[in-house]
Amino acid sequence: VDSGPYYDACVKDTCACDSGGDCDCFCTAVAAYAAECRKKGACVAWRSPSIC
Repeated sequence: VDSGPYYDACVKDTCACDSGGDCDCFCTAVAAYAAECRKKGACVAWRSPSIC
């Protein structure tokens, strides 16, 4: 499956978010993207001590 459209939607959702702080919007959008990837068997390591 081409991940491009899903990645593009994640970026769009993150950039368009205007509720809460910027970090809250980013973390929520990326967490949803990573959760869908995990359902398909792909683990996205996106969290770090400085990110979410």
